[in-house]
Amino acid sequence: RGGGDNDAASASTSTHCRRRERKGKASRRRLQQEWGGDLRALRAASTLAGQLGATSAEHARDVLTAMVLCECVYKSPSSEVRAKVAEFQAEFPPGVIDVRGIQVSLDHVRHRYLVAEGPGAVYVAC
Repeated sequence: RGGGDNDAASASTSTHCRRRERKGKASRRRLQQEWGGDLRALRAASTLAGQLGATSAEHARDVLTAMVLCECVYKSPSSEVRAKVAEFQAEFPPGVIDVRGIQVSLDHVRHRYLVAEGPGAVYVAC
């Protein structure tokens, strides 16, 4: 009976390791889905995260995307906004700034704003 405690501890450790393994697989799957399998973009964003003081590659991408959109929000007309965003995107490694579906506020709206969609996020710049 003396080995019963060891068996329980062993089972607990084994269960904990399996949970961590499942969590790791889910995390990898989420990263792969969010980055579209582009490991170069993920590595570049991870490097930039360290330089920006961001906590992760995703955080770095969010900060950089917000910066680009804020820089472009007051461009006029709307076509110039999209062109300027594309120009800034080209300045970064491919996939680091991934913006789709940019919507610009109407001209008669007093406060100019942009709404853009990215992987796993919606950005609003004003």
